[in-house]
Amino acid sequence: MGFFSWKTSDTKKSIANHYSSRKTFTVYMITEDKVVFTELDYEGYGKFGGKDVYELITEMNQLKGKEGEESRILAIDLLYKTQITNGTRTYTQGSGSDADFFSWDTPMPLEDGKTPNQLVKEGWKQVYPNGYGEWNIAAANGIKLPKFVAKLPKADANWKEFWDSLPYPENCKDQGYFY
Repeated sequence: MGFFSWKTSDTKKSIANHYSSRKTFTVYMITEDKVVFTELDYEGYGKFGGKDVYELITEMNQLKGKEGEESRILAIDLLYKTQITNGTRTYTQGSGSDADFFSWDTPMPLEDGKTPNQLVKEGWKQVYPNGYGEWNIAAANGIKLPKFVAKLPKADANWKEFWDSLPYPENCKDQGYFY
């Protein structure tokens, strides 16, 4: 996988990683229940203040996988997986235990060896169950997510009002690097 990056909810500024040409800045990954992870120099792989954002999402949503399954994969699949369907059969892309295929060029054994790309060309539809990585859509579908901010509220501020005033972060199309 490449870099993961978002725009902060409060400033809409891209969270650059330290490999990019842009200077990094302090970013706070926050949860609705006032947990704060402070990242001073983002590396680009989803860790803020030592906490992996996808492991946090797994915890926040109480996701359970099969024994030995990496917890961050569950959250990545929850947010970014896609499906293809012909109305009768549905196959899920991902890397977790519920995935039917990982690569769009992998032949599907139950479909005469055709790849998901070939099936889409034949009229199968792509479905994005949780908004395909759009955090505001995922949150509207009941998925609990953190937010990223450049500034924390003052100590005496109302956290709930602060949290509610912030939109969910948008994905950075430049992945915090390709500016």
